[in-house]
Amino acid sequence: MRDARYLLAHVLGCAAMDIVVESGNWIVDRRDQDRFEVLVQLREHGMPVDKILGNRGFWKGKFKVNDHVLSPRPETETIVEQVLKYKRCAQTILDLGVGSGCLLISLLREYPMARGVGVDISRAALEIARENSMAHNVEKRSEFLYSNWLEQVTGRFEIIVSNPPYIALGDMKDLPLEVKAHDPPIALCGGENGLKHYETLAKYVGAHLKVRGLLALEFGKGQSSSIQKIFERHGLCMIACAKDILGIDRVGLFSHSFVLPHRC
Repeated sequence: MRDARYLLAHVLGCAAMDIVVESGNWIVDRRDQDRFEVLVQLREHGMPVDKILGNRGFWKGKFKVNDHVLSPRPETETIVEQVLKYKRCAQTILDLGVGSGCLLISLLREYPMARGVGVDISRAALEIARENSMAHNVEKRSEFLYSNWLEQVTGRFEIIVSNPPYIALGDMKDLPLEVKAHDPPIALCGGENGLKHYETLAKYVGAHLKVRGLLALEFGKGQSSSIQKIFERHGLCMIACAKDILGIDRVGLFSHSFVLPHRC
């Protein structure tokens, strides 16, 4: 019912809540009815609502999405919450695996003096991120870079964020159809045990994190301890672990082991 309400609101050009509040006041002509039925059929065949509508809400904004980018999840907002808690101001931000740009753009809006770089190995994703940066008026403060993680990245950053692929290869087959069919596998699969990309990041990310900088990483259920050990081996200590809206350990905050992040 909720999905149908969102789809009908899209057809009628109104807010979903208006469908409920003014349920008896809408006149739906044949053209709108046909459009609505097409959207309902797409949903029945497993296409998620956000991919049908072409956008998804995240933090304080709405972001364009398609099958080339991972749809923003509510649990990923935990990264934004925790970064804001630990860093009251920032000038430089790096987002590794930028996707739709939801993380980088949300942080740039929270830090109006900051500039940011978003990195992705998907050129199609980078184009979506650029479009979203323009829609949110941060395009002059953002740069989008084609790179396999940190290979093409230069410089150091006060804040580095990432939501790497963390689903183990054997678990990919158990994902819901709407995820398997409409989120890019490259943004989901983290290798045999789900930790492949964390191993890569841990080797190189410290060289790009400023002294007193903050690294914020999302991870999957039950991965916190393993990821903490991976980064400790490379000189980064976990200073906090935050739970998502369901109470699951979801975001690790890291800094150089010799210094804690500066609360400016």
